[in-house]
Amino acid sequence: MRSDNRIPNIRPMSSSPCGCENYWFNRCARYVMESVNEPDYDYNFFSGLTGDIFAQVYAYGKFRGDGALEYRIGNFGSDTLNRDCIEDVFQTCGYESKVVLRKDLLKNREVHLQNLRSSIDKGIPVIEFGYGCDGPPWGLLVGYEDSGNNLLLITGGKADPWRVPIETALASNWVFVGQKNEQKELRQLYRDIIFNLPKLLTTKTDAYCFGAEAFRAWAADIENGRFDGMKPEEFDGWGMHKCYVANLATNAHCNSNCGHNFLAKAQELNPDFTFLDAIRAQYRKMHVLWMEQPGENLEALGGGFNITLETLQDKPKREKITAKIREFADCADGIVQVLKKDLPSD
Repeated sequence: MRSDNRIPNIRPMSSSPCGCENYWFNRCARYVMESVNEPDYDYNFFSGLTGDIFAQVYAYGKFRGDGALEYRIGNFGSDTLNRDCIEDVFQTCGYESKVVLRKDLLKNREVHLQNLRSSIDKGIPVIEFGYGCDGPPWGLLVGYEDSGNNLLLITGGKADPWRVPIETALASNWVFVGQKNEQKELRQLYRDIIFNLPKLLTTKTDAYCFGAEAFRAWAADIENGRFDGMKPEEFDGWGMHKCYVANLATNAHCNSNCGHNFLAKAQELNPDFTFLDAIRAQYRKMHVLWMEQPGENLEALGGGFNITLETLQDKPKREKITAKIREFADCADGIVQVLKKDLPSD
């Protein structure tokens, strides 16, 4: 039995030179699919399949993550995560997978460590998520040393893996991707994702909401005084506001790693989806509202990545910001209206 091994062709998690691959799970899933020679299952594909690249998100209360998939998974620190929503992603691609939560890793560590070594020996990395490895919430275990007492981790923008003691890695959750059971038709996969968009973009639970409702709930919380009386040390700029700006900016941005690219591929595979042009137009409008309206875009109003607690506590300033956020909601409504009107009946 080998004491040391690593997968071939280790590279950074992101292949985007402009840093626009902002949804971590989709980077990891693409990396795994590359290792089994499935180039069609790329970052853009997974971003559409998970809904991350299409859905504005908003949490009622505390920060829940950076996109739709993380919202559905639940609190990474919990032992009751929704494993199905990850396993369903790989099942959709025709592959077996298994999510092992940290409590189960600790309970049966030797079994799962052997499974990890077996996966690495086959050239397939193991996804880890949570905060056990003292880094970003998602990473890839790409090798082992000293019979598994130390593991090799890729995360962030690092080109080289770093050594993580097994005890540290066991504090995360692991995702094993196994054998392929079915060859899926790419055209139908893209088609199914588009057909699911109306449901995705109208999701609402007791804990969070997506789509137009997410924009309106965000605006309402600001407007109704969520930040009134808040002390500077209580203000989490990222978790309370900027994460939602990042969500809309990523999804609307006109670059190669966003919804525009997915929609173009979907239309290429499904020429009858001419209505996707109208949906792209709504996302382009969101991009304009975010940063291209001279003097009137969200950033210019102080409601974007430049947000401050003082601005959120200033009623005249925040009224302009919430009015702008509601314009994004109108775009999201427009997307659902197009889908309900023009989706074929199949």
